[in-house]
Amino acid sequence: MDDASDKLARLLKAAEKDPSKEASAIVAMLDALVYAHIPLSDDSGRLRFIQFVRPDNGKTVLPVFTDRQKADEATGHTTGVIGMRGRELFALTLGATLMVDPNHRDCVLDPEELKTLLAYEVVGSARPYVKEPSERAQVVRPTRLPRKMTAALQSAYSRIPFVKAAYLAVVNWQSNLTESVLMIAVLLSNMDESDRVMRATVAAIQKFVEEPGMPIDVAMLDPADSDSPLISKGTCIFKPRYAADK
Repeated sequence: MDDASDKLARLLKAAEKDPSKEASAIVAMLDALVYAHIPLSDDSGRLRFIQFVRPDNGKTVLPVFTDRQKADEATGHTTGVIGMRGRELFALTLGATLMVDPNHRDCVLDPEELKTLLAYEVVGSARPYVKEPSERAQVVRPTRLPRKMTAALQSAYSRIPFVKAAYLAVVNWQSNLTESVLMIAVLLSNMDESDRVMRATVAAIQKFVEEPGMPIDVAMLDPADSDSPLISKGTCIFKPRYAADK
């Protein structure tokens, strides 16, 4: 095992006890040897990878393995196995959703995350903000839009069909009126995809988190939330072209 692969193995083991280490492990995959399944015989003349449909949610993913043994165990010798540096594999499969060591962990990397990982060697993590029923807040429009972050979000959302609109709002919670928070509010047509949109949002803003000069939260809104003050008092930064034309 080379140094990069040894480092990855150590970080993965640490992440089993401390999930906050997972992001570091994913970044370490860039330089480590990783493995994927390919057809045993293929006369197409190009490299093809094998994907599968997850039984729990019906989504198609491409399995990636962090060591050869895991790859061999998963295939049962019915497919071939190819190894390469993670950076190369991620670039070759960009556009697919990857699942890391599917028989050992629940780690999915969406195309938006992989694009950011390849470009900036960073991975973010976040959970959508859930408002408590009794919590009150003051919501106002931003006096200044973070232009680079806004452009990155617009680019990310333009590739996700179930994002109906996105808004930026400045929020001051009643419990702490002196601290302002920039809220990214995303209106979805399908709340089942909120996890992917959250991942895409976090990936898009990674390079620009300092630009607003205040903490950032993300809220996922379904169509029933169309009267939310985050929408009525926020600034719309994205609507699909077909929606904007209506």
